[in-house]
Amino acid sequence: MPRMPLAQLSFQNTLDASRSVLHMTTACALAGSIDPFGEKRGQPLASMLQYYRLVPTSSETREITSEGLSFCMQPLQQQWWTLVSVALDRILVLTKNSGVTRAELWQLLAVLFALNTSQFVYPFPEKEKDLAAFQILARLSEVGLVYPLISGGRRCFALSPHFHHAVCWSSTAPLCTAALLDSGGNSMGRVRREDEDTIITEANFRLYAYTKNPDLLNILNQFAERDAEVDQMIACYRVTRRTFAAALKRGIGSSHILQFLAVKAHPSMLMHHREGDSKKASGLSVLGAGTRFKNASDIRIDEIIPQSFCDQLMTWEKECRRLIFSRNLVLLRNVTAVQKELLLNALSSGGERHAVVHQEKGYLVVQREAYERVLAPLIPTE
Repeated sequence: MPRMPLAQLSFQNTLDASRSVLHMTTACALAGSIDPFGEKRGQPLASMLQYYRLVPTSSETREITSEGLSFCMQPLQQQWWTLVSVALDRILVLTKNSGVTRAELWQLLAVLFALNTSQFVYPFPEKEKDLAAFQILARLSEVGLVYPLISGGRRCFALSPHFHHAVCWSSTAPLCTAALLDSGGNSMGRVRREDEDTIITEANFRLYAYTKNPDLLNILNQFAERDAEVDQMIACYRVTRRTFAAALKRGIGSSHILQFLAVKAHPSMLMHHREGDSKKASGLSVLGAGTRFKNASDIRIDEIIPQSFCDQLMTWEKECRRLIFSRNLVLLRNVTAVQKELLLNALSSGGERHAVVHQEKGYLVVQREAYERVLAPLIPTE
């Protein structure tokens, strides 16, 4: 395949495009509408977000959807994978009469992943000659992962490095995390890379966010109140019953908050978790099978976030919670620990891990669309 060198300016434009799309998606999800688009609400991205339920449709009440909230709480790499999934679903809708299959799109993702896009740009395929390749690049450009450009008189494309972290979203990407932040300002005031975009959670309901990322701060504003700022790098927050009740009205429950704080935990909290694991290693060997198959995210929350903080949030939720009816959900009952692990792995492999609404021993609640697409083929009906 012919290729041309990637210019530094084109690489920076690619990162800027990725940053713009992620900021806009997060803003719309937290606003519960496409109003942040302003005059650009006619862009394909706006309809894609509505189709994927990251924001409600125009005919619905303006509120944060469970899908939009889950997106905001996801790790950065999983957010990019969600946008890749949005692009793939849109392709299948647009080409339903043209014979393009999901398997073919997965093959093209593998081809893009193998290209040396950190140093080169590649020609943009013609729609008439390769419809699937044209569609996947066009749709990925709408979610900020492909940047079309002209090089040597030819229409080419540059691939954002965030694409690679989307395809294997379980890896870490501290350099790309920093690239999402505004490049201006004095670099002397920045925290260590391993501390950037992390949060310390204390038992006294104080949160200390090491970040300048406006999206991360906006998420914290949903369930905590800001107290102070230290050296324009550490934002100090406090969680109160009032702020938690306000978050609960927007659909943000204790499980969402605790999972988010565990994902964004500061390295010092992770170190404490690892030290605790080493001390408990001998004790775990005598526990039952239920403990061995305990969900990894539950273990992280239980061990990383102070127990008193977890208990208080759940107490507040029980006090504030009223009967809520949710549609388009599927309840799986009598699920063993092994079965639950297999189902969660299948959802993660299919990029649908965010579809899990609730889980506890013997039960799993997932969104109906993800259930029918990923889990139904795995569950015998007889």
